[in-house]
Amino acid sequence: MTGPAKGPLADQFQLTSIIAAAIRACHESTKQPAVEQLSTEDANCIAKAVLSALAEAGLTIVPTKND
Repeated sequence: MTGPAKGPLADQFQLTSIIAAAIRACHESTKQPAVEQLSTEDANCIAKAVLSALAEAGLTIVPTKND
């Protein structure tokens, strides 16, 4: 994701991976026995869609500084 004339604000691959891991963890904790396991590819697709929707809404994700 990029911001206004500031360049990249966060690593896109890292953001996708973090969101995908959260999606998979949530899915695993709430699924019923008959529900299929969510694949890593599907979770990544959902994560990319989330990031795209945030960008289209004008929102950005920036890393915090851990001082």
